[in-house]
Amino acid sequence: LQLGDRAKPKAVEVITSLEATGLRVSSSMGKGNIQFQLKTASELNSPLVLIIGDQEVHDKNVIMRDMQDRFQETVLDRNIVKMVIQKLEGKKVVKL
Repeated sequence: LQLGDRAKPKAVEVITSLEATGLRVSSSMGKGNIQFQLKTASELNSPLVLIIGDQEVHDKNVIMRDMQDRFQETVLDRNIVKMVIQKLEGKKVVKL
């Protein structure tokens, strides 16, 4: 999920990094507020959502939200790919 104009370049960068590992990524960049984007992710049965807003750009992190239990954690930019893969492996939805 991308919120704010400053977050768009970072969101594209994160998507590119995740796709480079073979992960399938959906995005709804710039399409509605956070509630709308979370609803869209839920309808797509996305196991995880990465939330990137202006504050996350400034702080060099993202918010990773588990769509099943709604648990959120902050992940540093340099750890995004590793943490997403670890989280998805725990859900048994990734084959590496």
